[in-house]
Amino acid sequence: MVETFDVVIAGAGIQGIQAARTWLAIRPDDRLVVLDANDTLGGTWAQERLYNGLHTNNQLGTFEFTDLDMIGFDGIKPGMHMTGKAVHDYLLAYVEKHKLGDRFRFKTKVISAEWKGDRWLLDLGDKGQVETAKFIVATGLTSRPNLPVLDGQDSFNAPLFHALEVTAKFESVRKTAKRVAVYGGAKSGWDIAYSYASQGTPVDLIIRENGKGAMWLCPPFVTPLKLWLEKLVVTRAVSAMSPCIWARPTWARRFLHGTAIGRRVVDAFWWVLSEDIHSLNGFSKQGNEKMAALKPRQSAFNVGNSLSILNYDTDFFDLVRNGTITCHRADITSLSDHTIHLSTGKTLQTDALIMATGWNARPTIEFLPKGIDAELGVPYRADKPDPLIRQADSEVFAELPRIRQQPASLRRPSPDEAAQTLARPYILHRQIIPPTQKFGRSIAFLGAVGSTQTYLLAELSSLWATAWLTGQLDVPGLEDGSTRYQALKTMRALYWRYPMGSPSYADIALDIIPLFDVLLRDLGLPANRKGFLDGLKPYSKYDYAGIIEEWQRSRQVSRPASQKRLD
Repeated sequence: MVETFDVVIAGAGIQGIQAARTWLAIRPDDRLVVLDANDTLGGTWAQERLYNGLHTNNQLGTFEFTDLDMIGFDGIKPGMHMTGKAVHDYLLAYVEKHKLGDRFRFKTKVISAEWKGDRWLLDLGDKGQVETAKFIVATGLTSRPNLPVLDGQDSFNAPLFHALEVTAKFESVRKTAKRVAVYGGAKSGWDIAYSYASQGTPVDLIIRENGKGAMWLCPPFVTPLKLWLEKLVVTRAVSAMSPCIWARPTWARRFLHGTAIGRRVVDAFWWVLSEDIHSLNGFSKQGNEKMAALKPRQSAFNVGNSLSILNYDTDFFDLVRNGTITCHRADITSLSDHTIHLSTGKTLQTDALIMATGWNARPTIEFLPKGIDAELGVPYRADKPDPLIRQADSEVFAELPRIRQQPASLRRPSPDEAAQTLARPYILHRQIIPPTQKFGRSIAFLGAVGSTQTYLLAELSSLWATAWLTGQLDVPGLEDGSTRYQALKTMRALYWRYPMGSPSYADIALDIIPLFDVLLRDLGLPANRKGFLDGLKPYSKYDYAGIIEEWQRSRQVSRPASQKRLD
């Protein structure tokens, strides 16, 4: 027997939790269920994915919903980075606060979603099938591991696993391994290396030579003024230093990004910030040669959402200087018995290899009938180049000329290079809905954005998605293809803007407030929420607190009396 729901949410992480809370705040009588393949709630922060030493990049106050403070969870105090346990416990408390607990079903994976013309039929494997008129995909960007196959791995004869499995295998490896290797220069690679090294196990941290190199890992406070980095990225004056496809063309932005002098000012800003971070991390100090492989090869301007914070209990770099962590900038060419062969000719003896090689951004769900991925706007492999890419790039470069200058070490393929044009990214309107009317108001995607502002993004995106899915927000251009072109143009702008970021989804650093502005204006709400000093004060959760109620009040004021009666 097929169960029927008004709305099904796939994914019980931050996005899925907030989607359920927002929907039920607006339509409390709907039959809603949240399905998740994990054993527990939290997505990335599910109990089974936590491991010793896992912390958020964010400090207390910048990684929480607007209507519940995280202080006190797992002993967290101001100035501290939240532990994985604190985040998990916080999400449990949030679900309890909003009485959502009976809406969740765990160990229930959505294998496929078939479009039936007016609803979605979801296959849950041995858990049966469900039908739903509204389907919210909130499986996020860290559900499908990217695990490359290495030459000779069958003869490695030692544990080899993705970072996803660290929690389950951490203790057994720590107890038996004399030395471990971690492959990957992103934050997860650093975190895993630190977790082992801080408990006395020597680590080889291998950062791919042919990849993007080491990411930007920064102190929490930067510049000579010791400004809080997390708050800089949500301050309009700093955000203005980023050429942004969403931002309104104010006089300041026209000067900074539309004139040669302005672009020099922008480059100088990023050079100063980059050099300050290098200095704070000690990359330039004599005697710190062991840290050379960890120094980013390009300006922080290019960093994208891979910007991360030094959130460790002790000094990470001390472990590098004393040799507990040995850093290599090389590719793994092959493996043999307990041995890693590097492109530099060096060989490393190890008892385990952990692949911190990232994630496949495509949803874990198969969409049916086959071939609808392109219309849905989810990543897929095309059989020919998109003829609109060249036009979109031309317009993007005319509007934002600075992003045409790509660092040699991060050069991205041009539209003439087939490998780039055939791997299609998310193409979603507002990074939320398919850019077509084919599926009606039946499906939305949440969490297809990389950002440091996960919780605020979840709240605003959930409200936007709920308003659209329930017919209370209109999107012009879905019929004639103009919405799809604008969504493609947005992704091309982000593709060139953040070459250290992912080409598969909207990878955002300084542009998150302009994105929030767009979502709020669509909803008929004011974007500028700081008054006279809007450009100088950092935004926080308090600026968006009560946003659901604010939107509902605005609806009551703006609708004619006849429409109010119909509702």
